[in-house]
Amino acid sequence: MFVLILVPTFPGTRMISAEGSEIRDIYNKAQSVTKGTVMSANRIILILSTTLLLFNIIKTQETGTVTDIDGNVYQTVKIGEQWWTAENLRTTKYRNGDAIPTNLDNTQWENTTSGAYAIYPHTEVDGISSDEEMIDAYGKLYNWYAVIDSRGLCPEGWIVPDDDEWNRLGIYLGLSLEEAEKFGWRGNDEGGKMKSTRVEADPHPRWNSPNTGATNESGFKGLPGGRRAATGSFSLLEDFGEWWSTTEYDERYSWYHLLTNDRSSAGRGIALKPIGFSVRCISKNATSSHRTINDVPVEFVLKQNYPNPFNSSTIIKYGLPEKSYIQLEVYDRLGRLVIRLANEYKEAGYHEVTFDASHLPSGVYIYRLQTGEYVESRKMLYLK
Repeated sequence: MFVLILVPTFPGTRMISAEGSEIRDIYNKAQSVTKGTVMSANRIILILSTTLLLFNIIKTQETGTVTDIDGNVYQTVKIGEQWWTAENLRTTKYRNGDAIPTNLDNTQWENTTSGAYAIYPHTEVDGISSDEEMIDAYGKLYNWYAVIDSRGLCPEGWIVPDDDEWNRLGIYLGLSLEEAEKFGWRGNDEGGKMKSTRVEADPHPRWNSPNTGATNESGFKGLPGGRRAATGSFSLLEDFGEWWSTTEYDERYSWYHLLTNDRSSAGRGIALKPIGFSVRCISKNATSSHRTINDVPVEFVLKQNYPNPFNSSTIIKYGLPEKSYIQLEVYDRLGRLVIRLANEYKEAGYHEVTFDASHLPSGVYIYRLQTGEYVESRKMLYLK
């Protein structure tokens, strides 16, 4: 008996490659539906139903490729309105051709304030026998100074995402805005939607079991590249996937995002700048409005204060696409005005102001930016 099942595709799209048990599940579903049928109008309807079933299981996803200055080719995927690389970065050079320092010993790694990268030692990993295999599977580990270097770490037309762009990805996958801006583990299955489904039974790259909740529904294919600690030691390969953002928290720390093998939620935290994490890139053509042209944002933007939580004082940053009359105010949880930080015309560009709360009680405060019809508020936490 011959059964033809047609799965529709569309220009500019292709199916995500099914991983592991997904292929078996699809095959078994198709077999169970078509078993024992005869050629008839009912069978045609059944075949069409099977087609729709398969189409729902294997979701279409816009994908592509991008090449870095070393010639490494990366798979890319569109998630919402953002284009992401679906592999960890492997480049040895900045975009202008300058070499990124490497082979730093532990003392050098801890003390440098310049960009550098490291390769997780293959001798510590079963099933990988060379640096080349390690890089191909998990990419390289870059410190934060490499991420923000003005020479550019990502391929032409691509940049390392800031914290807002990571949060935007989480919101598309199901987080609320309030959840996205929290510190720590957020949501329920948003991390699982970002994780590759590969586990120990598969060749490298893979997650250690149980790889909780992994579906790779987004196509992000998050992989656990481990880390190089600020002190120089390596750990957490196959257990943690950790990626830098370009957003600074304070003089010592910056924001990063993470996934683990035993959670399906998505993590957000701060890390010491010398730590080596994996890096993903995002297309400049599909980033948030917080990106700038000649240091002028293309839309009004109110940034999350930093540090947050804070003790005594914190910095509030906002951006204006044009000269505007603005009001920047702070309220307590009951909606009472605490202080007006700005009430004046400001030129286009980014501005920042320090909020001193030393005379106030601990608690949650709300700061609000208003200019014309644009109004945006954010929460901050003051801890004495």
